[in-house]
Amino acid sequence: MSILMHCENICKTYADNTQPTLFNINLTIRENTLYFIKGPSGSGKSTLLNILSLIDTCSSGILKFNNLDISSISTRAKNQLLLNNIGMIFQKYNLLSQLNVIENIMISNLYADFSGKNYVKHKAKQLIQLLHLEGLEERKVNQLSGGQQQRVAIARVLMQEPELLLADEPTANVDKETEAIIMDIFMQYREKGTLIIVSHNDSYADIVDESYELNEGRLSVYG
Repeated sequence: MSILMHCENICKTYADNTQPTLFNINLTIRENTLYFIKGPSGSGKSTLLNILSLIDTCSSGILKFNNLDISSISTRAKNQLLLNNIGMIFQKYNLLSQLNVIENIMISNLYADFSGKNYVKHKAKQLIQLLHLEGLEERKVNQLSGGQQQRVAIARVLMQEPELLLADEPTANVDKETEAIIMDIFMQYREKGTLIIVSHNDSYADIVDESYELNEGRLSVYG
């Protein structure tokens, strides 16, 4: 399979810390492949996710997406990648409280390339049904439970169908039934793109193609 993203000797050091948060991360991410990265709190998982999602930059090393050196592109080009090619399921949801459920789910597609408003709304309703959010379409997201907000966040990024989907503890706040539904969705995602799941949940190792472990900023093969 073709290489989608490549990390070469990625390091990250923050100004208030002399020790690197990430140390020489080498990772090749291929198209239509599922990945799992596990690690304890403080291991650097969130920092790595932020770099892979282009939210943050590395202190040293090379990060390429579709063979494009990220350090060489403009902020505008990077924002276009984020809008059209890279999606993120945040652990803290990052929903827009002034919008209702269906508006939050549709928001990215209203700015990215899409095939028309009717198509977007139809697709959003399909995801609402799939993730058991029926009847909540018009409700403001700050009126939802944590598990419901998590499902809205997942539906929002699935609307985008990005080449690279990154998920930070995507089933941390859902019940077992919903977790099984989400796991099934993730298993099928390789038909659309590449998925990287970061979680404490070891069961993800059973559904992915490659598993890694991050400890004290160092990445190694898991299992």
